[in-house]
Amino acid sequence: MPDWTLGTIGSQATKRIGFRDDISLSDVSFWVNQAQVDFVRDVPDLLSEKTHWFSLSSGDSVVALPTSWVETIVISHQTTSSTKTNRQIAPEVADSLGYYPVGEPAGYFIYNKDIQFWPSANSSENTTAASSGRSYLHRYKSYPADMVELTDEPEVAYEHRKAILYKTEVFLHELLGNLEEAAISEVRYANFVSSLKDSIARRQVAKTRFAVSLPDWKKKTAGVGTNRSDSVWLRT
Repeated sequence: MPDWTLGTIGSQATKRIGFRDDISLSDVSFWVNQAQVDFVRDVPDLLSEKTHWFSLSSGDSVVALPTSWVETIVISHQTTSSTKTNRQIAPEVADSLGYYPVGEPAGYFIYNKDIQFWPSANSSENTTAASSGRSYLHRYKSYPADMVELTDEPEVAYEHRKAILYKTEVFLHELLGNLEEAAISEVRYANFVSSLKDSIARRQVAKTRFAVSLPDWKKKTAGVGTNRSDSVWLRT
């Protein structure tokens, strides 16, 4: 299989735009990493999802977002008997109802760089994966880490990595002022991206059950014999 690394993508991109050797390695690396960020924005990838355990002590209601956070998928917390999902609510609702007295948080909203829970958390006996207080699991979409070494690989699925090459071509053409070629490369990138299944589509495929159709003895072809084996049609 092709070796999709920072070095390989950068080398192939410069070749594909005309064997250019007048672009610095730092510029190529910068645009390869930006191409990866843009692709993760355009096509949600399962590998860009991360989880973060944290805890809130009694009376606390705010926790900082992870530095790589892009979008929250779900936040849940553990009780002594089960795991419950926190729903996202409007800030105005929480502000009007107030955050005290403390209790089991029922909702949250995101502002600035923080997650605000409502109401303020109380303590819990269950401290799984947390040092103290109630345990929370935050599953979120994240920005990929920058590729620094030439041997570093993109943080996206293998079959998606060609998109990073195509997007890098767009950026390098723009860098050189080749706007027409950049537009053509953008179309190539868009066509490839539109052919991919995002993480949501993959989950739906995984949920689909395998179905088997039973023989329908009533359907026969014209002119077939009377043997049952000749007159069996499968419903599709």
